[in-house]
Amino acid sequence: MVNQEFKPIEGLVYGQTNKAWYTIIHPKSREELAKELKEEWENKLTFLDRLREEKEIARIVDKIDNHPFVTEIEDGTLPVEKWKTYIIQNQAYIARIVKTWPSGVVPAIGRKNAKRMFALAQQIPFDVSEHSFWQMALDAGFTNEQLRAAEENPDVAFPAGRAYADFMAAEWATGHSAAAIASYIACPWTYTRREIGGLDLTERVFKGLVKHYGVNKKWAYQFIYEEGYAEWHDVHVKIGKEIVNEAYESGDKNLIHTIRSNFKRNCEQEFMFWNAPYKHDPSKEREIGSYY
Repeated sequence: MVNQEFKPIEGLVYGQTNKAWYTIIHPKSREELAKELKEEWENKLTFLDRLREEKEIARIVDKIDNHPFVTEIEDGTLPVEKWKTYIIQNQAYIARIVKTWPSGVVPAIGRKNAKRMFALAQQIPFDVSEHSFWQMALDAGFTNEQLRAAEENPDVAFPAGRAYADFMAAEWATGHSAAAIASYIACPWTYTRREIGGLDLTERVFKGLVKHYGVNKKWAYQFIYEEGYAEWHDVHVKIGKEIVNEAYESGDKNLIHTIRSNFKRNCEQEFMFWNAPYKHDPSKEREIGSYY
């Protein structure tokens, strides 16, 4: 899908850096790929499409879709400190997942899965300062030191974010490729557009930040493009869904159970990722056991 409202800044679409890798995996055109993803979602053709419709998981996804953090940003009523808390937490999350992905190559079974897991790891630069999200955070008033601390200081991330990243790290380093994908794919999938199963979260949140909070449109719209409309992002979702679907078709009941369990937990952690900055109150001492 090509959306004329959101266009990449030339040279800054980070998924293009190693495009050769994912064009080997997915040589189809951008339009063909977008069409396939749309048809998969509309007709529930893959296991993950169908999992999203299961009652417990659908209930969690609905709560993400209607979370007050998102809806209040859309209408401009969310307190500024809450979305600034999200910025730092998301920076900490990005810093951890880019270090997690390469570990998925080692336990991958078979050359095909190893190549696909390697392609996923190649799509985002290892240095998080190269992301448009970093530049947008600078324009929102954060310093390079604060953003680097989110990457390097283990005390910055809330327990919710640490638990999420640690769960993914374990699954990517030790589990089946499909189990690894199931521990993570709710993130890029819900951030992208509805026609392929997403919740438009990137577009909704960052258009709201531009409209109501004075966030720089150039960088916000670059991030919307990358996380909702860019070719690399569609390939990212597509590769993940394929890996999981092939595992489902293998008929391995234990693996299928793990995929379902991991994906449900992944959706819950995505909910917590929005909930933590919304519930966090820096004026109060954090209670023991609190995830924010």
